[in-house]
Amino acid sequence: MSYFMNFIRYPNPGQTSAVLEGVKESVKAVGRPGNVAVPVSVTNPTTDRPSIVSLIAGFQSLDELDVLQEESLNDSVMMQRLDSIDALCERTTWVVSEIISEPISSLPDGYEPKIISRTILNFKPGKREELVNALLEGRANSSDKVKPVISVPLAGPAGRIRVSRFAENLQGIQEGQHLIGKSNVGNISDLLTQSPIRIVSRIVHSQ
Repeated sequence: MSYFMNFIRYPNPGQTSAVLEGVKESVKAVGRPGNVAVPVSVTNPTTDRPSIVSLIAGFQSLDELDVLQEESLNDSVMMQRLDSIDALCERTTWVVSEIISEPISSLPDGYEPKIISRTILNFKPGKREELVNALLEGRANSSDKVKPVISVPLAGPAGRIRVSRFAENLQGIQEGQHLIGKSNVGNISDLLTQSPIRIVSRIVHSQ
């Protein structure tokens, strides 16, 4: 299995550009594969502030993640960098996730993903395996240049699965939404406790 970590930051009013630049520099300093994304459209316009989401990826085991976190906590320069970004934010959350599909090993020549869509699904008790199988089947049949990544968070609601898709533009994301729907194992919506939640963001930095 492989793992990745997201940092989700909600900038205070008037601090978005400063937070964005700080996050970019922070991701660069880690030196691992990753990206930074800003929202195209928030999920709930009446309550949500736009968030900046950074991704640190490429962990082949939890041991590798342990090493990075311990090194970070013992690195005063890195901690000061994180604190300076957090001071500009309304709130910050960290999420570690396990990839249960094949991870993205490389990108096709000339392919530059600019949009990421994250769909969050909450499955009914006892339906996890059925939902995972349906999503993996949909992934295998996907015509996307880069196959979707299916993951589960290490913490939080135990009945949650996330599907992350990449595209070169917004039209590509819209055209590929067939993954969340029907499969040979049945209608995916029948396995869920509520409607899926989709978050669409624009990638502004990747490495």
